This record gives sequence, structure tokens and C-alpha cells, in this order.
Amino acid sequence: MAATTAVGSDSERDLESLQGTWRSIAMIIDGRRIPPAALEHRRIIVIDDRYAVVDGDRTLRRGALKIDATTMPKQIDTRPADGPNVGKIDQGIYELTAEVLRICWAPPGQPRPANFDSEPGSKQWTVTDQKETLAMTAESSRVIAVPCESPGCPGVHLTRVHHRDFPELHGEGETPYEAALVLLRHLVSEGGRITDGWHQDVLEQVVAEVRAFVDRVS
Repeated sequence: MAATTAVGSDSERDLESLQGTWRSIAMIIDGRRIPPAALEHRRIIVIDDRYAVVDGDRTLRRGALKIDATTMPKQIDTRPADGPNVGKIDQGIYELTAEVLRICWAPPGQPRPANFDSEPGSKQWTVTDQKETLAMTAESSRVIAVPCESPGCPGVHLTRVHHRDFPELHGEGETPYEAALVLLRHLVSEGGRITDGWHQDVLEQVVAEVRAFVDRVS
């Protein structure tokens, strides 16, 4: 599977709807339901035909995706760019509404799932994600600010800021200004490691855009 956008108008519409940040709210792996607390900080960020799965400050994996909305059920393929399945194609099926995304995956090399059951012994897993609203982003901005909850204090609302070109790095704070400062420190201190072999040429521009965002919201 090449890194590509979707085929056909239905797929193009679905790919557009996938853009943004999704919060995992339910997961079943091989018939076993994962406790909600284990998913609290898990996010999926989709930009064009690229995705990143993050858990708090950790990037779990990233890669390219391809969807086909003309089949029933609809199909999704991903090719991880890192991790144990790097370069392999994960075959899945998906359902998508304006606010909820459900995907069932098969292990690499296994047939595509026929349903979303993820029954014991199938080794399949089903994830349900909810769309996070881009609440504080200017239309032309590449620096994204979204509301989130404090990891250690449920009910305490913070702001998470990330740049569209580096979705696996983010900062959190009580205000967009504080969150952007945290992101800026991450970019400066960890950018070299994060960009090794991936988007290295755009790091300087990303830092400049985050600095401009800091100035704008200060």
C-alpha cells in the first residue's frame, strides 16, 4: 500500500472527516475489553493520509493510511512507519459518523475482519474513538489548540497544543500560551530525535510558527 489519499468521492469525504484528533473511548482486544482508565490519554491524530497514535507524551506509532468507503463494510489499511509491524499492512474495517469512529483490525497477514466483534481467539481488536473539537484554532493556523482534561485531576480542564506537521509532540497548560510554551520546549529539546529521517527539513519552520503562535496568544 502506498501512502495515498482515498479513492472516489465517498472515500474523499470520509478522509476529510477523519482529519483532526480522536480520543479513544473503548477498545476490545481478542474478546477482552480494555479498562477505560487505560485509554484516558490515548489519541489518534490524522493529517492528510498520515496518522499518529499517542498516549500522553509517548508516540506509540505513526504511518500512512488508505480508506475505501465504497465497500460494505468500509475498509481501512494502514502501514506503520515504526514499531514491530513497520512496513506491514494492517487490514481493517471502519464505521464513521460526525463524532465517532469505530475500527476493527486484523493482525498483519490475517484476513480482513468481516465484523466488529473481535471475538476471543480472533486476535482482532476493535477501537472506538470520539472526535475532539478544534476549539481555539484560527482557520489558517497550523498550530492546533484543543481542550483536554488534566491527567492527574479529572474535571480540571487544560489546553493541548500541537503542530500539524509534528502531531506526536504536544504541550499542555492552563492556557493556550502555557501549552504552546511547553510544546516549544519539546520541539527545541527533542526535535532532533523526533525528526531523524522524518520531516527534518521543516523543523525550523515549525519552531518559527509555534513561536508566532506564542506571541499571538500571549
